[in-house]
Amino acid sequence: MKKHIFAAMAVFILSISSSFSFAEPPDSDVKTVVMSAVVRGEWNKVTALEQAALSDERLRPLSAYAVFKTGDKAKAIKLLEGRGDALSALIRGIVEEKAEISVAGIKGTVKGGYSAFFVETLDGEASAELGIFPKRAEKAALKKAFYSLVAEPTVDQFSVFQNKVLPLSDAYVFYGETICRYNEKMFSAAFVNIEKLAEDLGLTARAKTVTVGLVTRKGVDAGRAAVAKGFKEGGVPVEDLGRGEFYSLGDKKRLAGIILEITENTKVSPLALKGSFKHIEADIIFSFFNASTDAPLFELKRRSSVVHPDEVKGAEIALQKAYDDVLKELGATVAELSKKVQWRPGGMPALDVAVTSEKVFSSSYKFYSKGPLGTVVLKNNTGKPLQAVKLAFFVKDYMDFSTQTDIEDIAPGAEVKKDINAIFNNKILDLNEDTFLQSEMKVSFVNAGKPEAVSVNHPVYFYDRHALTWDDKGKIASFITPKDTVILDFAGKVISGYRETLLPKNMAFARAVFDAMGILGISYSEDPNNPYQAVSNLANVVDFVQFPRETLARKSGDCDDLTSLYASLLESIGIKTMLIDAPGHIYMMLDSGITEDDKLFFGFPEESYVVRDGALWVPVETTMSGSSFSAAWKKAVEEYHFENGKLKFIDLRDAWQMNSPPTMPSTTFDAKVSKNEIEKKFPGELASLENQRLEGLSSSMEKLGAYGLKELMIFYGRLGLLDRALDSAKKILKTGKDADTLNNMGNIYYLKGDIEKALGSYIESLELAPDDAEVFVNLSRAYLKKNAKAEAKEAFEKAVKLDAKVKDRHINIYMGLGK
Repeated sequence: MKKHIFAAMAVFILSISSSFSFAEPPDSDVKTVVMSAVVRGEWNKVTALEQAALSDERLRPLSAYAVFKTGDKAKAIKLLEGRGDALSALIRGIVEEKAEISVAGIKGTVKGGYSAFFVETLDGEASAELGIFPKRAEKAALKKAFYSLVAEPTVDQFSVFQNKVLPLSDAYVFYGETICRYNEKMFSAAFVNIEKLAEDLGLTARAKTVTVGLVTRKGVDAGRAAVAKGFKEGGVPVEDLGRGEFYSLGDKKRLAGIILEITENTKVSPLALKGSFKHIEADIIFSFFNASTDAPLFELKRRSSVVHPDEVKGAEIALQKAYDDVLKELGATVAELSKKVQWRPGGMPALDVAVTSEKVFSSSYKFYSKGPLGTVVLKNNTGKPLQAVKLAFFVKDYMDFSTQTDIEDIAPGAEVKKDINAIFNNKILDLNEDTFLQSEMKVSFVNAGKPEAVSVNHPVYFYDRHALTWDDKGKIASFITPKDTVILDFAGKVISGYRETLLPKNMAFARAVFDAMGILGISYSEDPNNPYQAVSNLANVVDFVQFPRETLARKSGDCDDLTSLYASLLESIGIKTMLIDAPGHIYMMLDSGITEDDKLFFGFPEESYVVRDGALWVPVETTMSGSSFSAAWKKAVEEYHFENGKLKFIDLRDAWQMNSPPTMPSTTFDAKVSKNEIEKKFPGELASLENQRLEGLSSSMEKLGAYGLKELMIFYGRLGLLDRALDSAKKILKTGKDADTLNNMGNIYYLKGDIEKALGSYIESLELAPDDAEVFVNLSRAYLKKNAKAEAKEAFEKAVKLDAKVKDRHINIYMGLGK
C-alpha cells in the first residue's frame, strides 16, 4: 500500500521529494525496454542490452532469439543450452530449423513451419490472471503473422483473414506466453503455424502440368486406356487422340502440349523342351514429342515376358505386366517434360489479358493503393512457363506513376487472377461530376527467352469526390480528415484557452470544440435528396457526403456530415473517436482519457459513459450542434441506452486501414472562437461539469474508507486543490495516524506556504518512521524555506546517513546548503 500511495502522489509533489517517484522496480524497467524492442523487431537494441537481459531468466530466450536474428546462430544455440521451458524449446526449434520437436506442456510433437511473433497489448483480460493466454494477445500475434505473409493484402485476402482466420485464432496460435506487464501494458510471445495460415489464405502455390495427348501407333486400345487412367489418377490432364502416328495427327496436336505415342510389339518363341508352352515377350516403346515443335523429347522402353500355353492370353499378360511396371515412371516423366514444352492450343496468343473494374469513389482514392480497383485475369496459352511477368496500371493525369505488380512466372496453361491497385494523386478530388477515365494495363513477360508485351486500354468509371455508398459503414472514415490544415488550425485555436481545468483534458477539449461549432453557427440540416435515415441501409444507393472543411464553410450538414466534422476536429488534437451506427442514424463517442481501471476518477455517473476497449467513452449527439456540449452528451446517452443491442461501432483506426482520408489541399481557416466567446454563450457550463465531477468523485472515494481518502488526497493534490487535499488528509488521520499521510500533509502545507505546519507534519511522520530518508529531505527543504540552514543541514545529513544517494537525487538542496 505504501508504494502505491507514493507512486500516485508523485505527480503533484515531485518537486518536493522523489520519494514519490512513479518508477517501477529496476527489473521491470529492463523487461519493458527489452520487450518493447523485441515487439518492434529492434534486434540490435536487444543484443546491446544482452547483459541486463540475461540476468532475467524470462528474458534469456528472447535474448537468444535476438542474437539469432542478428546472424549469430551458434551463440543463440549456446544461450538456450540446458533450458527446458516451452518458450526456449520453441525458439530453439526455430534457430535449429528442426522438422519437429517435443515441448513440455504441449501434447504430441510440434512440427516445423511455425514462427514467433511478439506483441504489446493492453492488460486487463481476466483470462490472463487464470493462466490462459489472452485472446487479445493471440489475435494481435495472428495479425502480425498475417501482415508478415501479405504486406499489402487484397480485399479478398483481408476478408478471408477477418472472417475465417481471426475468429479461429487458436487454430493457428498453438502456444502463447505473457512475458511481463508494465503500466497497463502486457508483452507476450506467441507461436503461429505459419504454413497453415499461408495455405488457408490461398498463398501456397499449386503445381500445374501440360495436357498429354495419347495415340496408339501399334497395339491394342486397352493399353492406351490404362495409361490414360493412370495419368488422370495422378492429376495429369489427358486427351485421347485414338490410333495413328504422331506425325499424321495434324490439328489434333493443338489439343495437347505433349504427345505420347505408344508402340506395342510381342514375340512368341517355342521352348526348348517339347510341349505346348511358349515363351512370350512384350516390348512397349513410349515416345514423347513436343506438340508445338514436333521435336522428339524422350523415349522410354519396357519389356516383360511370360511362359504360357496360349499365345493370345500370354501376350495380354506380358503387356499388362509391362504397363503396370511403367505407369508411375510415365507420370514423373510427364511432370519433368512439362517444364520444357511450349504449348499454344488452337493458335491462341501466348497470353490472354482480361481487365474488369469497379466504379471508383474519388473520396476514397487512397483505398485503391491496398484495396482492389478491379481485377486482371492472365491466361498462359503456351506449354511453357511465361517468365518475369510484370503488370503496370496507369491512369493519365490522375496517377504520377504506374502501379507495378510482379507475378514472376505463370505456369503452362495456368490462369492467374490479380487485383488491380492504383496510387492516385489528389487531383482526383477535382472531379466534380461522375465521369469515365481511360486506363492502360500493360503486361510484359518473357516467352521462350524472348521479351513480349501486351497492352489493354480499359475505361474506368469515377464518381465525384462527395459520393459514398453505405454497404460498408467504415467507408465514412475517408471523410474524417484530422490532418486537414483547416481542421488542425481551427481545433488548435479553440483549445488553447483550456489547458488548465478540473476536467479530464479530453473532456475539456471536447466540450470546447463542440461549443465552438455552435458559435460558428454550424447546425443540423437534413439532406433533402438522400436523407441518411432513408439511404443508410441501401447498399447500392450513392449518397452525398461533405468533407469537414466544407461543413465548416457551409455551416450545416446531415448527421453524417456533422459526425465527420466533430470526429475530425477531435482526432486532430489527439482525442480518439469511435462512430456509433444506429438504425437510420450515425453519431459518435470520444475517448475520455480515463481507463476502465481508473473509472472512479472520472467522477460522472456510470450511465453517462460507455466502457469499451478498457477505456471510458463519452457519446455525443452531433446533430445538436448549437446546443451545449452537456445537452448533446445527455441526449446521446439517452439514445445509446434506448437502442443498445441494435448499435454497431466503427473503430476509426480499423476503418482507416482500408479507407484512408484524402490529402486535402493546404489552406488556412480565418474564423477563430475564443474562450470568452464560448463561456459567454454557455455560461456556467464548465463550472457545472467540474463540480459534478468533483462531487461524484468525492462521494465514490469516501465510501472506500481510508484507502479512498488517500486516493482522493492524491487526486486533489495533483489538480492543485490543496484545501480539498488537506481536508482529505485530516479525515484519514481521524481514523489513525500513519507516516505516509503525515508526510503528504506536510507536502500540502509546504505547497500552501504554511512552513511551520509543514515542519510539524514532517516531524510527526518521522516519529512513526524514523528511517525514512526522503522525509528527512522534505524536512530539510522546509527548513531551508524558513532560512534555518543549520537545521536544514542537520536534517539532510541524517537523510544521507540513511541513503547516500539522496545527494544525487536532490542536488539542488545539497547545493543550497552550501555543499
